[in-house]
Parts: sequence; structure tokens; C-alpha cells
Amino acid sequence: CLRPGWNYLGAVGCYLQGVRRNLGVEGARRGRGEQKPQEVKCEWGDEALPRKDRRRVEFIFLRSLRMMLPVYSTLSVCFLACHIAREAILPTDIYRWAMEGKLPYMAAFTEVDKLLGSSVKHCPLSARQLFRPVRVIGTWQLEAAAGSIAQRIGLQLPSVNFYAIAQRYLNELSLPIERILPHACRIYEWALPAELWLSSNPLRVPTRVCVMAILIVALRVQYNINGQGIWEEICETGRNADGSDPDANLPPSKRPEGGTSEEFGTRELLCTLASAYDKIDVAHGNFQ
Repeated sequence: CLRPGWNYLGAVGCYLQGVRRNLGVEGARRGRGEQKPQEVKCEWGDEALPRKDRRRVEFIFLRSLRMMLPVYSTLSVCFLACHIAREAILPTDIYRWAMEGKLPYMAAFTEVDKLLGSSVKHCPLSARQLFRPVRVIGTWQLEAAAGSIAQRIGLQLPSVNFYAIAQRYLNELSLPIERILPHACRIYEWALPAELWLSSNPLRVPTRVCVMAILIVALRVQYNINGQGIWEEICETGRNADGSDPDANLPPSKRPEGGTSEEFGTRELLCTLASAYDKIDVAHGNFQ
């Protein structure tokens, strides 16, 4: 399957050889005052190209191949397949799995010779040169590359699976799914933001950020977190009180009126979020 690649190398090499000979012959003709062009004979065998020129042609071919089909596009194809299958898989997962070796990306070139068999022997470039990745792209570029691939091949993509991704986030944050998720789904159905569809623009906000933004709105509505810092101060005081009454040190205007379950749930929610944030920050580092 890689044999046409060698034919292409031969054609490019013949072209370069003809250009070089033409330049040499043209210079000699100008010195002698001749104007009649001479034919350049093109040879197609391995002996047609000197070793130095052959390496140059191979480099040109390899560079053009990497520009047309970069190796990192395989990661974008994996994410695109998960997106079409409606799985709750994020670009951060693909990136982390590639870095941890759970996806055979960094060392896949070592197995290519076995998978392709004898067909790779007809190509002058080794599997290490063809399939060894130079780097792992970031999560933003990975998602944008997936959108670009879908756009080029004409795929009509749906939006992300909001329900599955939101449920996954709530599970990771140890938050009550039955209370928050229905309201988040209502906000999603009402707004239907364009940011939930894949885009080829690498500067656009990722889809996972839009999902989390909708969850934050649902949390603020459900738990009456109005942004004035009242419940945040209650939570911080409760964490530092070491078992004492968390409302004792608050000013009277900020003390909750009675120990209702809603107030307790809000205090517990904020403490849970703070704890979950610390765990996620340590576990994932810069992957999020």
C-alpha cells in the first residue's frame, strides 16, 4: 500500500535531477553562446538518484506527508469517534491517556512493522520516521482538530452529550445528581448554546467549559448562592471551626435563620466542592 509513495519519490527526484542538469547545461550554453535546448533524459531506477539527492527527496516527501496528515490527527480521530458514539469522553481524557501510555500513541511506531507486514518494505522511509509522533497536542487544539476533520469530510455532528458529561462531572464532584441534573438539563434545552457543538476554531471556548458553566448556573439557582459571599463565608467558617458551631462567629446579619435542610445542604455543598477541587487539582494537574 506504500508502493505509490516510492513512485512519487522517483518522480520528484527525476524532477530535481532535471532541474539541476538544466541549470548546468544552461550555464554552459550561455558561456558558449548556444541557444538550442538539449533534452534531459529521465531515469526511473534506484540508480537515478545519488544518495544525497535521494535523502533530500525523502525529506521533502516526509515533510509534505506530515503536513497533509499529521500523526497527532489520530488523537483527534479517536475523540471524534467518541463524540459521534455519544460517549462522555473529553479531550482531557484523550490527552491524559496518550501521556500515560494507555493509548498506544507515543510508542505505536514500534508495532507498525508487524501490523503492515511486507508492504512497508517497499517504502524507503522507516516506520519510525513515518509514524513516530513529534508531540502530543493540547486539549484545546485536539478538540479544534476534531472539528476541522469533521468539517473537511462533511460530517454533520450533533452537540456534545450534555446529559452524560454533566452526570460525569456531578459524580466526580460528589454532588447530588437527582437534584441538580434535571435543572441543568432544563437550562441546556432552553439555551442550546452554540459552544456545545465542535468547532474548528482553536480560540473558541471548549465544549466542556460550556457544560460546566451550565452546571454552575444550576447550582447557584438550586442552592441560592447569589454571589455575595454569605454562604462561602459560612462554609469557610465551618471548615475552620473544628466541630464548633459554624454560625457562632458570624455577624447577626449573615447568620442563617434556623437550621433548615436547605441551609445545611448549601453549607455541605460548598465544603464538598472545595474538597473535590483540591483532589481534582492534585490528580489531574494541567490536564483540566
